[in-house]
Amino acid sequence: MKLLKTMLLSAILVCLSCKEDNSTLSKINEAKDAVESTTNILSTVNEAKEKVEKLKNTKPVTPETIKAWMPEALDDLKRQKYKLGNAGLVNISTIDLDYRNPDDMPKNLHVEIIDGAGAGSAMIYMYTMIGKTTMESETDNGYEKIHKRDGIAVKERYRKQKYNSSIKMEFLVNDRFAVNARGNNIEPDEFWKYMKALEVEELIKTK
Repeated sequence: MKLLKTMLLSAILVCLSCKEDNSTLSKINEAKDAVESTTNILSTVNEAKEKVEKLKNTKPVTPETIKAWMPEALDDLKRQKYKLGNAGLVNISTIDLDYRNPDDMPKNLHVEIIDGAGAGSAMIYMYTMIGKTTMESETDNGYEKIHKRDGIAVKERYRKQKYNSSIKMEFLVNDRFAVNARGNNIEPDEFWKYMKALEVEELIKTK
């Protein structure tokens, strides 16, 4: 914080050396805005670090807890297979789930969930930043943006082709569980209903 104050004071002193009053005021305001922006960024980073540090001392969910929680179906989508753990992620609790509509085979959904507790905390940092950033782009056949769904910051990408569509969502549940989901031939709002039906938050309530 002392550094930021020094930066602002230095910027103002430099600007005061200018001859034009309007120009001086403008430059002071620009300097002030730049310092405030830097302060906000540092605050966001520190907040994310605090969450990650807290998760390091939290015990990950066990395979037994995960099995007791796993939904067999999400409305019309039936679970086809699951995978617990990842050989490339030592001591990190991960869950992979595949769902498909048996009567509408092109309609499918894959979900990867990472528990940020314990060693998994290192994987969570970028997800904590989703709600702190803004991004939006649109093309003739889709879009990509960060927005809120039911109060949750979601990074969302949707593509519509002639005969099929694809969607991907990334978000964080309870500041702990990173969800990376993708699907085919499912519209965005319907896809989110499936995400809500997962009830990921129940993982820390299941015994």
